[in-house]
Amino acid sequence: MPTAAQQQARKRALQESGLCRDCASPASAGRVRCAACLTKNRNGGHNADGLYSVWRSMILRCHHPAHGAYESYGAKGVSVCHEWRKSFEVFRTWASANGYRDGLTIDRRRASDNYSPDTCRFATYTQQAVNRRSYRPTRNTRLNPFRGVDRTDARKFRAQIRIGGKKKSLGVFGTALTAALAYDDAAFDEYGEFALLNFPERKRKQESGSQGLARKQVAGAT
Repeated sequence: MPTAAQQQARKRALQESGLCRDCASPASAGRVRCAACLTKNRNGGHNADGLYSVWRSMILRCHHPAHGAYESYGAKGVSVCHEWRKSFEVFRTWASANGYRDGLTIDRRRASDNYSPDTCRFATYTQQAVNRRSYRPTRNTRLNPFRGVDRTDARKFRAQIRIGGKKKSLGVFGTALTAALAYDDAAFDEYGEFALLNFPERKRKQESGSQGLARKQVAGAT
């Protein structure tokens, strides 16, 4: 939580940056909002709209150096696509077609992605935390490159997953690969598309195959 002094410093930085505090576009001298955002606010704007807050925060953390989260996003090269940055209405249309509801936040499928229609989805804060979490085995990491797997003293491999903040053992296996596959199955069952997997392509192929089989069964029954 930033201190009062830090908040004041950020406010001054926003005012002195010459960028709109809503959309990070250039603002008129002495202004903290660009002409377009000034007009929106005079007309009631979108300030009470939760989706507008999602859009505004996404842009500021990527394009406004004075924003508190800029170091983790914009400074690392993460950006918002041109069509979203220039138009909240375009973003709203995409959001409405992709399952947005109050309480959700925008989530990039991979940490290296920018914000765009092809790379984003909506998630709960819990789901987003799963996507960000990087499980690190507690020991023997040089000999075991897999997520969710630890090497035991008996030269075996233990698979485990974290659910609700607690570790759950999935069993002990003879090879790191079989332990990694057991972790992937459990993680996908628990977290679905938000799971961080060792072999994501394997799961995608399994899902695609299951859908194809179901279509054949439906076709055969008609």
